[in-house]
Amino acid sequence: MVAGGQLSDEAEASFTYDGGDEERLWNIEYGRDGRSLGIEVDLMQWKLKRRWTEGGDQAWPMLESPLAKQTCDGKVEVAGAVLECGKAAAWILASPERRCWVAAYHGPEAAPLVFTVPEGKVEIESMGTGIVVWDNGRVSVEANDVQGTPTVEGGELAS
Repeated sequence: MVAGGQLSDEAEASFTYDGGDEERLWNIEYGRDGRSLGIEVDLMQWKLKRRWTEGGDQAWPMLESPLAKQTCDGKVEVAGAVLECGKAAAWILASPERRCWVAAYHGPEAAPLVFTVPEGKVEIESMGTGIVVWDNGRVSVEANDVQGTPTVEGGELAS
């Protein structure tokens, strides 16, 4: 069945990379029975530029599994943890057996953040891009533009 489809594999002409912003695009598309799937990659930065199917361009995939989840709407919930933050990319990674939860916010602007885990809660008046780790009740925060001192219920802030 796979051999019955059409494969298109095209790369722009090669050149010597000088460290600049020039791209060298590589397009690969496979189609069969009116359906298609393709990707476009910048070979100079090895960066995925575009994904598509016969229905058009596909959005960038979000992280989602029983122990990890990503959203862009200001709220993430997974494995008993809830992250409320600015409406930008944010994610949670959970390891309930280890009593460890990790949350990250990747917003372009600082925003209030509340990270609730089964054992407690962390509240931050405002922070930019950064990460909050709850590890057996010990909380660490590494972020840009942190405003105020993070408050922790049910655990303690690492110094």
